[in-house]
Amino acid sequence: MKNLCSISLLFATGILWLGCAQPVDSEDARTDGPYFPRMLQPAEAQMEALLIGKLVLENNCFQIHLRENDETLTPIWPAGFDYQLTTDSVFIILNEAGNEVARTGAGIRVSGGEIRNTAGLQDRIEGGASGLLLSCAVPYWIVGNEISTIALDAGLSPRVREELAPWFDFYAPHIDDWRLSAFALSDRWTIDTLLQMPDADVFPMDGRPVNWLIHSPNGRFNLDLYARDVMLQDDSNGKRIAYALSPDSEVAIEDMGQNLRQRLLFCGTPCRFETGFWEDEQSVIIAGLHQGEEGLYHPTIWRIRLDDRSVQEYAYPTPLPDPFPYNYMQEVVFVDL
Repeated sequence: MKNLCSISLLFATGILWLGCAQPVDSEDARTDGPYFPRMLQPAEAQMEALLIGKLVLENNCFQIHLRENDETLTPIWPAGFDYQLTTDSVFIILNEAGNEVARTGAGIRVSGGEIRNTAGLQDRIEGGASGLLLSCAVPYWIVGNEISTIALDAGLSPRVREELAPWFDFYAPHIDDWRLSAFALSDRWTIDTLLQMPDADVFPMDGRPVNWLIHSPNGRFNLDLYARDVMLQDDSNGKRIAYALSPDSEVAIEDMGQNLRQRLLFCGTPCRFETGFWEDEQSVIIAGLHQGEEGLYHPTIWRIRLDDRSVQEYAYPTPLPDPFPYNYMQEVVFVDL
């Protein structure tokens, strides 16, 4: 097995240089190193599910470990992929061009799809299905076009459950196995731009109910989930009610000293941002609902870091019943105006 000579990041020039990252000989990879199942030919169609975990080497086989349920999946790599062992004893995964796309011990984000048996793989992978079954355990993950190394997730601390107690208590009677540890990292991204606007473009700060205000620890900023396009009026009993809401949802940070508002997240009907808190000066936690691929709504928690504008999305695996007759916004947020 050949070793990788060096990997250097030249930040000043913005150039990534991968030294000596040539694919290893396939025969060497099979006899001297970990088993490396890969497709014989590029797939005609790609599965588009998303997997986020940690790439590890276990029992001489590469595995993707899922922190949320302690499960591991065996990746079946695309045709032309290979691996190398670096001088610091880390295995890196190389794409068909010889560039690093993943490494052991690091987080990995990969598209594709899970399979629970080897039916149909006999003539599609190197060594055949029998070799795969003998070498690596099920389930398997057919790796798609998207694959990258990501920072390992810190997870959600027990404090999230404490700070969001009213939200958790609201859904508890209606959801089986309702617990913070059931939420799994489902997506992560970086906010490209922060749209700024004057506070005057939304519901005035001085007219908002107290439970709409989520102030930062230093008191300078407000985390706003409710004020955009909300209209209030008094009903026939003189009670103030929210009678009109936008179908869109927005998470914004308001600088109360400068009267400026910066949008962090914006979503149409697939999202509902329901509550949140400041984790620290540079991090906010949002809880609400997000529509999954099956068209049903999943309880979801977002962590947004303001320093690097990164977003982590944690989804509850089981969707709410459809129809779901309860509404946190109407029954908790807007109930006492």
